[in-house]
Parts: sequence; C-alpha cells; structure tokens
Amino acid sequence: MDGKQLLLELDSVLDTKRTGVLSTIDEKGFPQMRWMTPGIIPGQEGRIYCLANPDSLKVNQLEHNSQVGWMFNSGNMDRVISLKGRGKILQNPDLAGTVMEALGGNLANFWKLNHDPSHLLIIETIIEEIELYRPADGTRFRASV
Repeated sequence: MDGKQLLLELDSVLDTKRTGVLSTIDEKGFPQMRWMTPGIIPGQEGRIYCLANPDSLKVNQLEHNSQVGWMFNSGNMDRVISLKGRGKILQNPDLAGTVMEALGGNLANFWKLNHDPSHLLIIETIIEEIELYRPADGTRFRASV
C-alpha cells in the first residue's frame, strides 16, 4: 500500500471510531499521551485536525517540540493505524469553524471543559509517516506521506 491508500484507511477508521491517542513530548523529553477527537478536512490531504484549549499542556509542549505521534484503531481491532508527524498550533476562526463542523457531535466531552469556542486553538498534524497494522495476520504497511 502506498501513502495515499494508507490515508484512505485512516479516513475509514476515523469514520467508524472518532477518537485517537495523541502523543507529544514534554519538557523532560518524555512522551505524554491523551485521548483526542481528531478529524480530516476534505482538500487537506496528509493532515489531521483537532481542537485544544490554549492553556492545555499539549499546546505548551507543541510550542517547544513539534514532533507528535497518533494511534487509532478500528474499534474491533482489525486495523491499527499509527502515524508520526509535526504538530502546529493554529489560531484561525474560519478554520476552527471548519474543524468543528468536521468533528460534528463527537465533541460532547470536549465542550464540558471548554465552554467558549472563541478561545480554542487548532492542532494541525502534518503527517510524515503512516503505518497500518492488521493484528489478525500480522501484516504491516508503512509509507511516507
């Protein structure tokens, strides 16, 4: 599978299971992981987006080290997708609206903690490498994006 096919697999997994684990690097060089609700925006191939509170640790960590990792699974664990890339913090109200629309009703827990949409930032991950693992038969497909 090439990078384009693997990105289609990612899109398929995100359609069925709307959460993933984002890993950033803290000030001591250790990975810090948290569940997030990311999405893909049509026309922005090779990127995934999520929302963040400006005061969150992940925003601070990304300001100091842009390396990120993500992990997703299909729910029934027939596909596990991992990716590496660069995270960028964006402050763009138009893009924030597009991201919120793409994520739809999957932000219920997010809104419990973040009441004011005008204070949100966007985390854009530019995917550099993606891997699909199929646990049932042990196959792996990896590609640069």
